[in-house]
Amino acid sequence: MSGRRGRRRERGDDDVGGIPLGLLAVYAIAWALAHPWRALRSLLRPIKALGRRVRGSLKSAAGLGYLIVWSRTADRRPTFEDVLRQEREERDPW
Repeated sequence: MSGRRGRRRERGDDDVGGIPLGLLAVYAIAWALAHPWRALRSLLRPIKALGRRVRGSLKSAAGLGYLIVWSRTADRRPTFEDVLRQEREERDPW
């Protein structure tokens, strides 16, 4: 028993700067309830930045996809189904 008295409690993964994570969550919730607009802005700022990156990536991916599809259809010869469809369209005016 006497050996435990002199030892300090080591910081674990369950605290931030000496404050337990549960208490930190309570503080964060209380702050968000006291300042709702500031909390909303704080949440939306990283989402907006992420959206810009995702939008740029999606544009690049869409452009690449368009190039792949275009390159495969540019020199395509008609298939048997294309010939049948063309004959059907010539015979049926509707």
